[in-house]
Amino acid sequence: MRSLRLDLLFALRTLRKSPGTTGAALLMLALGIGANTAIFTVIDAAMLRPLPFAEPHRLVQLERDHPIGRLAHSSELRFDRVRRGATTLAAIAAYDDLGAGYSLLNDGRPQRLEGSKVSHDFFEVLGVRPLFGRTFQQEDDLPGAAGTVVLSHRLWRSRFGADPTALGSRLNLNGEDFEIVGIMPPRFAFPHTAELWLPFRIAYREGSAANYLRMVGRISAGRELASAEAEMLTLGRRIDAELNPENHGSKNAPPESGQLEESQGETLAVVPLQRALYGHLGTALLVLAAAVGSILLIACANLASLQLARSAARKQEMALRVALGASRRRLLRQLLTESLTLSIAGGALGVLVASLALQPLLAIGPEDIAQLSRFGLDLRVLGFALALSMATGLLSGLIPALTAWNPSVERHLRGGTKASGGHRRRLTGLALVSAELALTLVLLLAAGLLIKSFAGLRAIEPGIEPQDVLTLRVSLPEARYGSGAGLERFQRPVLEAIEAVPGVRRAALANSLPTTLGPHSVYSIPGTADAASQPIGGSVDYRSISPGYFETLGIQRLRGREFQPADSSGSEPVVIINRAFAQRHWAGVDPLGETLLLDGIPAPVRIVGVVANVRELGATQQAPAIVYAPNSQVPDELAAMLTRLLHFFVVVKAEAAAASNPGQLTTAMSEAIWSFDGEVPISHPRVMDELLSAHLQNETFNTLLLTLLSATALILTAVGIYGVLAHWVGQRRRELGIRRALGATRSQVAALVLREGAVAILGGIALGLVAAGLSARWLQSLLHDMDALDPAVYGAATALLVLLALFATYLPARRASRSDPLQSLRAE
Repeated sequence: MRSLRLDLLFALRTLRKSPGTTGAALLMLALGIGANTAIFTVIDAAMLRPLPFAEPHRLVQLERDHPIGRLAHSSELRFDRVRRGATTLAAIAAYDDLGAGYSLLNDGRPQRLEGSKVSHDFFEVLGVRPLFGRTFQQEDDLPGAAGTVVLSHRLWRSRFGADPTALGSRLNLNGEDFEIVGIMPPRFAFPHTAELWLPFRIAYREGSAANYLRMVGRISAGRELASAEAEMLTLGRRIDAELNPENHGSKNAPPESGQLEESQGETLAVVPLQRALYGHLGTALLVLAAAVGSILLIACANLASLQLARSAARKQEMALRVALGASRRRLLRQLLTESLTLSIAGGALGVLVASLALQPLLAIGPEDIAQLSRFGLDLRVLGFALALSMATGLLSGLIPALTAWNPSVERHLRGGTKASGGHRRRLTGLALVSAELALTLVLLLAAGLLIKSFAGLRAIEPGIEPQDVLTLRVSLPEARYGSGAGLERFQRPVLEAIEAVPGVRRAALANSLPTTLGPHSVYSIPGTADAASQPIGGSVDYRSISPGYFETLGIQRLRGREFQPADSSGSEPVVIINRAFAQRHWAGVDPLGETLLLDGIPAPVRIVGVVANVRELGATQQAPAIVYAPNSQVPDELAAMLTRLLHFFVVVKAEAAAASNPGQLTTAMSEAIWSFDGEVPISHPRVMDELLSAHLQNETFNTLLLTLLSATALILTAVGIYGVLAHWVGQRRRELGIRRALGATRSQVAALVLREGAVAILGGIALGLVAAGLSARWLQSLLHDMDALDPAVYGAATALLVLLALFATYLPARRASRSDPLQSLRAE
């Protein structure tokens, strides 16, 4: 222990003697270890850390498995059948994650709270107990039961000041009284947006066929995931045949995926809950982990190069210590102690960098990553940082230590510094430079591919004109507006009041906006039949809108007319379709005047217009087929469901001057809405450009991070090349001086240095291209409509790296060519 303490003290003195080199090393380590620690925190929270529930490995999510893909949401009827028919699952619960809004009056103004409706056994299935009170009981979930509510810890603190006597008090939500029966623990957030939970209170035998809820189950003790998967495969088919007998054996085209439709030929899939929540982040997080790992390896290579340079200068010191009796094992331990001391100090700075960078990192990330902000730098992460620091110290210090621990005592004591610049050490340094170049090239190529893919996505026309368009989210109480007549009663005076606000050109009301969640509907075309004598039909996106919606968003009208105020609840049902739907059934034919049968509407609806496609699912997806209907003609059952489960949006086209101050304009819009109904909660004021950009959050996040990391790698690599070659020039100063004295020109001396650098550059580029080709398949899933081996990106990235490497090589070459031979020889 005493010798270890002495080694540590000697290491600190040695590092203090060269503050410039030590400072540069600490900076590189702080960047490398800090970036890795920050990314590990996210990966740990999403993929490695068990979910904060009891026995989380037994929790699964049940999803609808259709040939067109996995659909996470199910209907009340399907949930009821699964709950009664499953045997491999000890319990199954349901919840909605649509972010339904609840209005709570607060100082005379409605406060919007996001809540989730759940089945009575929801908390029991998750294995979470309340902090105070109780959760729901079976009688709370019966139709007509008295209203009960469970609050999140955050809402309890903000609304009641963390007063335990809040239990038993009542909240008025959307005009209905609810008794507070429980308070959840601080870290419980599931779904992550929920501030409160209410029971469904559904009569399942008469439940809705709308797919809006998620099912979560707990595998029975002693049963395996495979047995649950086998049972759900069979049970899912049986339930689908029971709920949709007309679909089995029919040759109708399968419907498109969506939230609010029943699909054909479905089974049930069993997915571990952690994978269901975060599995889609896996590829992106692993790519980022590989990127920050590459940064750390580049930093290690630079650190090894610095220590190689120091070890060359310390050959005489090592020889003297051996001559005085030090064992070579003791020398190796001393050198590794110095390296570990340096890396642990860099790791401490890296933890500081990670703590400062983590919250901004989560803030710019997509919503699925942002919700992980409740996890921070705990003991698990600190342990990772310590282990990474020690591994870095060993990795970066082992090669320099091995080159310095076995000195030739007689030669080094007699020859001084003349023997200090060995050929093997120079080759080792150049090999490290080649490795840095290879890693940097891989990062550059990844960033270049993502930038090109992202630019392509940004260039795709969304089908709307988002400039100067503002939106507000409103949660309409079902009791007052849950019918077609109720929606009409709300929209006419409210839109007139908003259009009277100075700076507003046009206003509209819609049940969803492009890039936001919307319902689907099942349709058929009267008078048509397929090969099985069934009416031709399928599933289509359903959007309920007010007159002026297309004009407000700048959606081009191709045929027919737009909706008019005369299209009311008592008039002929009409719809407008988009081009994608028209091409599905009426390619080359005018669809105006054709009729459709839509689910829930007893009479046929007539097509009165065709509009251009809108990329409702974002730039990465093709425009879906859409049917637009007037809000006033929405069937009462569907209107009740829309107001209960989803939001409506007020969308405004403003004058440019008014749009430049969105805060003031949205305040005026809110006052106009409250002048009609002071209890309607308003939230999420957004500029339409922001909504479109938010749909590319994943792509923006990945591109930004990889670009920053590749820029960091470029700088570190340039520093590494310069450091190795500058050290090489310094060590061969006597040789270069002799060459100049014997008649070598400056260009010949410079060429000698450039050749050394060129060998390392070419080797690194070749190795990097091979590594990039092998990793292309991992990147392909992050790219949109382009090849991961894009030649233009490969050429540009390679050229950029070569130019930077040549510049870093040129600086020491110029220094060598300008050296005075007489001074070099005199110094020896």
